[in-house]
Amino acid sequence: MKLLNFLTSRKTNAVLLAVALVLSFAGQWANRLQPQFFLYRTWWFSGLIILIALNSTACSVKRLVRPEDGPAQYNDIRFVVAGDGDTEKISEKLRRLFAKAGYLVTGDAGSRWVARKGKIAIWGSVLFHISFSIAGLGIILNNLFGMSGAMAIPVGHAVVEEHDAYVGKVWEGAFFDESHAGFSIYVDNLRPEFRYGNKSFSALEGHVLLKNKEGGSLSQPIRPNKGITFCGRKIMLGNFGAAPVISVHFNGTERWRSIITLAAGGKTGPPLTFYDTVELPQTPVLAKIRIYPEAESKSGQWLSRSLLLKNPVMELELWEDSNLLKKGFLKPGEALALPSGLAVKFEAVRYYGFFNVSFLPGLWVMYAGLFLGAGGLIITLLSDYRVITVEKGSQNGQQVLVVSGWAYHYKNSLAGLIRNILHAFEYKEDNLAKG
Repeated sequence: MKLLNFLTSRKTNAVLLAVALVLSFAGQWANRLQPQFFLYRTWWFSGLIILIALNSTACSVKRLVRPEDGPAQYNDIRFVVAGDGDTEKISEKLRRLFAKAGYLVTGDAGSRWVARKGKIAIWGSVLFHISFSIAGLGIILNNLFGMSGAMAIPVGHAVVEEHDAYVGKVWEGAFFDESHAGFSIYVDNLRPEFRYGNKSFSALEGHVLLKNKEGGSLSQPIRPNKGITFCGRKIMLGNFGAAPVISVHFNGTERWRSIITLAAGGKTGPPLTFYDTVELPQTPVLAKIRIYPEAESKSGQWLSRSLLLKNPVMELELWEDSNLLKKGFLKPGEALALPSGLAVKFEAVRYYGFFNVSFLPGLWVMYAGLFLGAGGLIITLLSDYRVITVEKGSQNGQQVLVVSGWAYHYKNSLAGLIRNILHAFEYKEDNLAKG
């Protein structure tokens, strides 16, 4: 019984929703501090969503089975009918009068009965509560079977199966299984369009080739805010950057080659350079790289006129521990060498696209829950739901009938109606709540 009361309690519903809201905000900050931590994908957060869904469903069922147990308990309006005669006859006459006024009357005239009007508000309330269950189901489906990732993919390269050097961070649900393996995104082209003196881009368009393990493919242009849906995945192009190709040589032998996706950044003005720090494999050396896409030299300083890759120059600093070993400016094909025989070569540079990829099987279920919740809330707020209870009681040793009323809106109007119906009887006001 305690468990049933817990599940059907509105206070429980309010507390659980408040906890989920606080945890959601906390999860945003936790993800910023630790990118690999996804609060919403944890088992215990999924358990909290399931508990909210169970509580909302139980509240809805309770409202349908015993709707009078909800609002009637507030007793906003209360009259005491002191009947000198038979209270059962008075009660029966009241039943007929309320029924004539358009109320749905249920219960036993000899003990306690309820008159209700505007029952559509109950359905609005039920829809509102059920919406939490439906939205929660969508969240659970996403958590268990979905995935999402942030990927920086250079032109001429592909990401396969969401496990690649170009993947920033990816989460996968517990049951996101091998049936999704073999999916790839190949960036065939990326073209920023520049205006305003070529200092900032005004449009961005790319072309991608999508494949799955069954052999299906899709070749299509892509623009920011206009995603592509393929095999249930949503692919969005967010931004672009510069990705230089560098190689590491030792005594003339190439030891390592890679393409580096740099972050945009500038000390002043628009981000006309791209910068990052890279640990060179198999060496204690740290490389600090800055790309000037369209470089020009003024007064001994390199500047970048635009983000167009017309005349790229790499600023390269080689560090070991806290010591600067060497610094230089390189054009494609040039290298910066150290006395130890180590050399870092600037091979080429190309654009990369920053893509957001997601597979959320419960997304539309979640949206359906939100729309149902909004609809239920509107129905509830616009409906004038009224509940009147009549039950036997005693006062000063005399049998009386206690008439209580509750309304979503127009409480004074309901009080006036009850007065009009009771005017044929001798009654006195025990309490009339304002509001």
